Amino acid sequence: VGLSGTTTMGSSQSAAAPTSQPAVDASGGVSDEAMLDAARQAQLENLKLGLVMEVQGQRAKVQQDLTDFLKGLEDKKATEVSAQLARLQEQQSVGSHNAATRLCVEQEEAVRKCYQEVAAAKKAPSSFLGCREVVEAYAECAKSAVKA
Repeated sequence: VGLSGTTTMGSSQSAAAPTSQPAVDASGGVSDEAMLDAARQAQLENLKLGLVMEVQGQRAKVQQDLTDFLKGLEDKKATEVSAQLARLQEQQSVGSHNAATRLCVEQEEAVRKCYQEVAAAKKAPSSFLGCREVVEAYAECAKSAVKA
């Protein structure tokens, strides 16, 4: 309550009409204005809580979508490498039955080792993406061998 007998509200309202009721009425109860203010405050808190929950839900959905996307990429790359490996092994078996002539042995072992290390560490599925460089090197070797 200001000096002139008016109540001051938030920054959107500078002054209201003179109040005819004090914050506490004559019987010692809470005035209607105080009850309305409390109800507004509770409503704002409920809205805030609802927004926080909505943002958390959206964040969880985005994280799940990203995980699914990365898993899809990993699966696609694994399928491509497996197909190239199958072609390479077929070429090797047709060209020679001698194990000494196997191609891309170092790259194949690097991929196997990387995947085994990630699996042994029991990290998140997206951790397999750390093997990207050795997988790509193996894929390039397989492509070169298939073209030869």
